[in-house]
Amino acid sequence: MQIISNKKWDALQTQIKALQTAQLQNFFDSFNTQIFPHWQVFKEVSAYTTLDDIYSVVSRLATTAAMIPQCAYDAQGEELPPTDPVNKFLATLTFEEKEKMYTFLYLMGEVFMYKEKLEQGPNAGMRKVHFLHPGRVVVVLSESFPSRIIGYKYYDTNRGIDFNIELEDMVFRKFFNPSIDSMQEWRGLSPIKVLMQRLTRVQANMDVSTAQMQNGGLPGIIYSKLPGAESPAWNQMKENFARFKNNTSNSGAPFMGGLPDLGYIEIGSTLADMDLAALADLDFKKICNAYSISDVLFNSDKGAKYDNASQFEKAMYTNAILPQVMRIDAAINEEIVPELKSKAIVRCDISDISVLQENMKEKAEGWAAMPAIVINEMRVSLGHDELADPMADKLLVKQGYVLADDLNIEVEPIDNSANDYGKPD
Repeated sequence: MQIISNKKWDALQTQIKALQTAQLQNFFDSFNTQIFPHWQVFKEVSAYTTLDDIYSVVSRLATTAAMIPQCAYDAQGEELPPTDPVNKFLATLTFEEKEKMYTFLYLMGEVFMYKEKLEQGPNAGMRKVHFLHPGRVVVVLSESFPSRIIGYKYYDTNRGIDFNIELEDMVFRKFFNPSIDSMQEWRGLSPIKVLMQRLTRVQANMDVSTAQMQNGGLPGIIYSKLPGAESPAWNQMKENFARFKNNTSNSGAPFMGGLPDLGYIEIGSTLADMDLAALADLDFKKICNAYSISDVLFNSDKGAKYDNASQFEKAMYTNAILPQVMRIDAAINEEIVPELKSKAIVRCDISDISVLQENMKEKAEGWAAMPAIVINEMRVSLGHDELADPMADKLLVKQGYVLADDLNIEVEPIDNSANDYGKPD
């Protein structure tokens, strides 16, 4: 027996939603519970868009992670068909969307997924997610202890957009932040923030080397040996010299002074003397270390060989990429799959990543060294299909092996009644 009509039920649901929104508004309006993005978020974005070292590392990790496919499986580990609602959702995560997601994660240490939903109708439910810029999202905490996230606010001052986002409408994942600041610990710790002092030196290094390349550096000082006050001719010569040096087309060209009795003091502040190139290599290594990858992957010619480069690429996946892909898989399984009313499990598929697969030669040599094999098991492990021949499922033992019990042979004692056998003298 239907007690309430569907139309009235939908209206009641709408009223409940409005009451929940009004209740949360009191928390949103409390400034003390709002955790704004750290002010250095602007430096993080600037570092990515202006420093080639940061762009090289972050873009490599983000694009590589975005290439790893995600698939939905059932409880038995079987892949679900494309018509499954979870696989339909995963299809909405295009390469560009996933690249944006991982760029936010590697660059700012956090990612916000805003759920787009249809509240009513036959297609009601979550449709897709939008990745919001962390620099525009505010985390709202409860005033009770222990603190917990109760919602979010989105600000876009350039477009005049400002609205509240309820807790169930957002998926938030971040890098662990051990900050003693009770506010900032709720935001992700960006590797760029950790590297900020080093990036200041990188920028200073770039400024110095660029100025030296444009102006030829400051190898020495030209001075006048004539005593007395400066003459107008000397002042004019200095102005001409300054304009000459500021013109990049004159780099390395001699300057004709035009005044007698000039002196020159060499101070030797060349690029080699300042060792800027070695310092730049050290800084880039430290940037790579912060992201758990090797600088060998970025055209480094110091000790780079094909074999160890392959190992470094494998380490990039295991140390820097797969942990973050698994972080996103867990977020989808915990907060998106239930919205789709499914029991599927989302996992990344690494079967096509060659550096993570076992070496076929080593695997074949391992099978060859085994005393007994099952042909179909060997074929499957090497990536081949099973054979229909029943003999391929039987255990085959190689020749030359005997039972251990057969080695314990008991020998009858020799009859020496005639004393034919004895110890030699």
